[in-house]
Amino acid sequence: MTYVPLGCVAFINKALIFMIMKKEIHIWDLSVEKIYIQLRAGFREEFFDIGYSKFNGWRKFGEFFGIKRADTLMAINWRSGTNCYPLKVILKIGDLIDISREEIEKNIIQVKYKTKINKRGGSSGKPINDPRLPIKIDAEFIEMLGHICGDGTIGITRSKGIKISYINSEKYLIDYFNLLVKRVFGDIKPYVEMRNNPNQYRRPNYVISYPSIVSHFILSVYNYKTGERLEFPQFVYDLDKNMKYVFLRALFDDEGSVNVKNKHIKIGLKPLGFVQGIKNLLEDVGIRSSDVKNETRENGHMHYLWIMGKENLTFFYDRINFNHPGKRLKLKTIIETGWSFERFSNGLAKKRILEILNDRKNITADKIARILERSPRVIRYHLKNMGVGMVEQN
Repeated sequence: MTYVPLGCVAFINKALIFMIMKKEIHIWDLSVEKIYIQLRAGFREEFFDIGYSKFNGWRKFGEFFGIKRADTLMAINWRSGTNCYPLKVILKIGDLIDISREEIEKNIIQVKYKTKINKRGGSSGKPINDPRLPIKIDAEFIEMLGHICGDGTIGITRSKGIKISYINSEKYLIDYFNLLVKRVFGDIKPYVEMRNNPNQYRRPNYVISYPSIVSHFILSVYNYKTGERLEFPQFVYDLDKNMKYVFLRALFDDEGSVNVKNKHIKIGLKPLGFVQGIKNLLEDVGIRSSDVKNETRENGHMHYLWIMGKENLTFFYDRINFNHPGKRLKLKTIIETGWSFERFSNGLAKKRILEILNDRKNITADKIARILERSPRVIRYHLKNMGVGMVEQN
């Protein structure tokens, strides 16, 4: 399958609308040119009958909207539900017969995207049945988006339109991603395949793909780019904490690793800006991480950061954690094993020493060292950097 990388998504005619301004995606937020729908029985017949009455016949009704042979196409195929019909036309009819867009959206039972349109109708991808319109931008949507930024991709194919795929060797995550997509969009049948070429994969990889209509909903709010051009979605900083947690969880599920021996979590991606965005979001929710480091690999440069220390890892475990079973177990092992020697994160040593000095004015450096389980040399070093006069031993 050949992918054409996405840059600025030229096929989206409308300006991108950031999620910070939106809590949901309406059907008319999409580029409606190639969107086709099916309306609910009962509402559908009434909708077309009102149009028929307004124009006093199918021919004039069709001619007004540039539709040929309306006595067949509109009167039979569309009105009976045999065929789907273009959203663009339905919205125009609705405006003319005073049926609101909201009422039309509420009665949509199927939506699809046509990759090619010709005189005989053209070809289309699989539909979303019983779509959950309008699409809510909630925690499940944000977690799904995190997976797309992780092990997912959106690309233009030569024959299948704008395809979204998610790839992972952990079957549980494949099933979980599919569950998120269904909860967000509705009843949709994905295509699933397994890739197990030993020359390419250390473990079998599962690939789950969805038709173009799903991509169009996502691209209406996030300008996805492939490879090193992937940009961190800035609107995530303005979401509530739970949404930030699930977005981070998805990314660490896909791109993170857990080292039990060295007690740290590591995450790496190629785009420097995206990894810096992860660092900023971690700090925003209260987790300190390392500086972003660059490493050269066989497939190019990778940028990494690490989460270390009891306080940070415990916070991650309690509020974010993993869905990936193996990574979740490893982190649990770190937490349950504990720390025989707790490393101080940035600024914590100073805070602990000041707390002791405020409580006990005449305490010595040696006694501070014993309380904090550090060497007197380390404590004197911190006292000097803090500008506190040396506490002499009694």
